[in-house]
Amino acid sequence: GNTFTALTALMLDGVSGGLAGAIGLALADIMAGDPGYAITTFILKFIIGIVCGVFAHKVFKLQDLSAADGVKYYVAVIGSAFSGLLVNVFTDPFLGYFRNVYIFGQEYTVAQALTKIAGGVTFVNSVASTVCVVILYLALRPALERANLLPKAQKASEPKAGK
Repeated sequence: GNTFTALTALMLDGVSGGLAGAIGLALADIMAGDPGYAITTFILKFIIGIVCGVFAHKVFKLQDLSAADGVKYYVAVIGSAFSGLLVNVFTDPFLGYFRNVYIFGQEYTVAQALTKIAGGVTFVNSVASTVCVVILYLALRPALERANLLPKAQKASEPKAGK
């Protein structure tokens, strides 16, 4: 789920990526019989999407780059993907601790132990998801651009809407 949340944020924008991951994965929690996780899942996936989208489209201007830009392009893709997933390494255990204590009623010591484990697991997930996002983005973006299925990058010479 993290992979496709970040991928959507890179392809479209952070809000779209965040909402796709947040709504889809929160509903998956509910349908799987784990509604207590749905609230934190919604928040965490939305954060992943927003952060990846900000880095991709505001910091790196990924929509204006292509493979012809060489190293700059690949750094932008990797950095954008990893940004939101890295934030998740910290926010997932943090929100998970509060969920476990205040929603599930776990003892503080148990919740603390689970938080430490969750941090390591989330880091491994973030690295694996980053690799998947980068591979999928590099493979899909050219095909989606040829099919005119991605938002167009606004060229510097084009006037902006409303001006």
